[in-house]
Amino acid sequence: MNAPTITANDTATSTNLAALLKRQRDAFMSDGAPSLQTRFDLLDRCVAMVTENQRALATAVSADFGNRPTEMTRSADFLTITAQVKYTKKRLKKWLKPEKRSAGFPFNLLGAKAYIYYQPLGVVGILSPWNGPVGIPMAVVVDAFAAGNRVMLKASENAPRTAELLQTLVARYFKPEEFTVITGEAEVSSAFSHLPFDHLVYTGGPGVAKHVMRAAADNLVPVTLELGGKCPVIVNHDADIELTAEKVVGGRSINCGQACISPDYVLLPKGKIEQFIAVAQKTIARMYPTMLDNPEYTSIINERHYQRIIGYLDEAREAGCRIIELKPEGENLPNAEKRLIPPTLVIDPPPHLKVINEEIFGPIQCVVGYDNLDEAIAIVNSKPRPLTTYFFGNDENAKQKVLSQIYTGGTTVNDVYMGTICPDLPFGGVGNSGMGRHMGGDSGFKAFSNGKSVFEQGWAKKLGAAFNPPYGETLRKFLDKQVGQVKD
Repeated sequence: MNAPTITANDTATSTNLAALLKRQRDAFMSDGAPSLQTRFDLLDRCVAMVTENQRALATAVSADFGNRPTEMTRSADFLTITAQVKYTKKRLKKWLKPEKRSAGFPFNLLGAKAYIYYQPLGVVGILSPWNGPVGIPMAVVVDAFAAGNRVMLKASENAPRTAELLQTLVARYFKPEEFTVITGEAEVSSAFSHLPFDHLVYTGGPGVAKHVMRAAADNLVPVTLELGGKCPVIVNHDADIELTAEKVVGGRSINCGQACISPDYVLLPKGKIEQFIAVAQKTIARMYPTMLDNPEYTSIINERHYQRIIGYLDEAREAGCRIIELKPEGENLPNAEKRLIPPTLVIDPPPHLKVINEEIFGPIQCVVGYDNLDEAIAIVNSKPRPLTTYFFGNDENAKQKVLSQIYTGGTTVNDVYMGTICPDLPFGGVGNSGMGRHMGGDSGFKAFSNGKSVFEQGWAKKLGAAFNPPYGETLRKFLDKQVGQVKD
């Protein structure tokens, strides 16, 4: 089970990738749809690969970030996989059963049957992100395997140590025609996105997603895009600010804000801002009594992203914004050498600043005061549609207003992240935050399956002939009854 090594230095990258794809597709066509037990075996090997190599994987991930807590990787990357496999195995037999549909009148009275028959697509391609370099792509792999597919994964070049280790481990636990990992730089990703997969999944930013879609379009490859965006927090006037600030600011600090569903900016009544700030300061002080040498505080992934985030803060300072760094007293942060940026609040930034318009993907959080809920909703809807929205409050009318008027991939009420963790809720965005659903319920299974419509005629096999020429009086009477008589 030797792992294929494809790098940007290969002069025949596209040819080599195409050969790998052909190998998987040939195996798929030769073997046919896998049995339930074969799918269980593939899923079990996913769990074994992760759980038996936790230390090595967590070490690689931390090295790619500069520092990332082992507990963070075990929670965000490993636990999600084990939980997803348990959930999937418990329900997969039911998902595989044909889904009954109505044959319609009069065919249903004459023995006809209609149903959806789910069969695998073939080979699923995955373009992986760096912020969850194990958990995010493996969640797609689990769904693809459940649906009966083969998988090719292009690991992120921004997490090279994890990519190389994944390539090695996957080759140890899977045959190349089952699952293979490709490493390499952006040129390899580009060549990968041009392959004629049966489905392509990309997780990342909207800019690159446009190139991925263009490449996929050349082969009419269907795509699932998970793109993130600025996820807003709307705090209603009746919300418990103590609870809200703890959850929102604490949630923003997870992975140092480097998550597509991280609460990005907070909209709350103007009179609540100072209380929110005070609770935020206490929350971070309790979570991180030190940051400079704290193994539980995550670094920014690389120098480019570190400088990008610092640039947002510099622009906000130049614009005269009130900026509050939630850092331990006496610690010199931000720290460029360790790529550490403390949780930082930017209060009421002007609407033209990048910090309130760009997806930050870091520990900065804008706090914007509003006069009424309609104003908050208008602010959210003035921006590209987010991946998820967070609402805090107990007023039922306010909650329903947010649910009905804000266009977002998902909504979590009185908490953060839980809408994604909930195992029976499909995950995905809308508009600028993505398209397609996976990783919740049977959404991934269906996304990577061909839901084939099947109609089986009953005993009245000649009934359809009534619609063939020569047209008789029986057909005319039937049409008159169903669509109305033809009027002069």
